Amino acid sequence: MRIKVTTVHYVNVEIDESKFTDEFMQEFRSDFYNFWTIGDHVKHIARLYANGGVSEFDKQHFIEGYGAQCEMGISVSTDTVDSYSEYASASGGDAP
Repeated sequence: MRIKVTTVHYVNVEIDESKFTDEFMQEFRSDFYNFWTIGDHVKHIARLYANGGVSEFDKQHFIEGYGAQCEMGISVSTDTVDSYSEYASASGGDAP
């Protein structure tokens, strides 16, 4: 049996915008990703959280490119995670 599962994470991200200075943004672009807005960073942090790269509980957690969450004023939480499954039998037909 093969099961394909799609998950949807609803992530709340809070940041201290004052930490995202022009200097920080330029350094981040040169070392990591071509992000030009704080919104780019918020989306990236949400994706990292959904993939286990950001902690909801450990505020000292190190995030590559940002440092310790608390130093950048980063806080994350999730409201819900929805999962949807698609089943396929070995013969390729759908199962309930």
